[in-house]
Amino acid sequence: MSNDFQLQIDDDDNDEETGPQPKTLKEAVEVLLQELSPETLAEVRELKTKDIINLHFGLGLWIRNRMLWSNPELCEAVLNKPGDWLIMPGSPDEAWEPIVKALRRRLRADQKAALAEKPGLKTAKAPTKRTPKKVTSRDGLPGKSNAAK
Repeated sequence: MSNDFQLQIDDDDNDEETGPQPKTLKEAVEVLLQELSPETLAEVRELKTKDIINLHFGLGLWIRNRMLWSNPELCEAVLNKPGDWLIMPGSPDEAWEPIVKALRRRLRADQKAALAEKPGLKTAKAPTKRTPKKVTSRDGLPGKSNAAK
């Protein structure tokens, strides 16, 4: 996946209201499920944990503007600590990332449940580590054959 994450939202050209303001992490995930495009949701689902920070100025910025800057209750609920935005703890700059991680967990759980409901489809198993065989020579000793001296 490239670092060129493109945010796509289902926009109905209605700028009057930003929509319902979530008060909990679960509600924030529900809002994102409704407002983000299927393409964006698929990209978030497949995102690796180490790459989430790359969304800071894309999806992260949108989440901060859409539901965090005007909603200190959500920041406090997500971070489980009171906000003091003058010195930054509990700020939207911290709170967007746990929301994206929760969204990704939900998307992956939904995908796993959907696959489990379909008979005949198998989920991919993680590759198992195989231990290499011991190499023995023709005369039974480890390493190269002593018979060809």
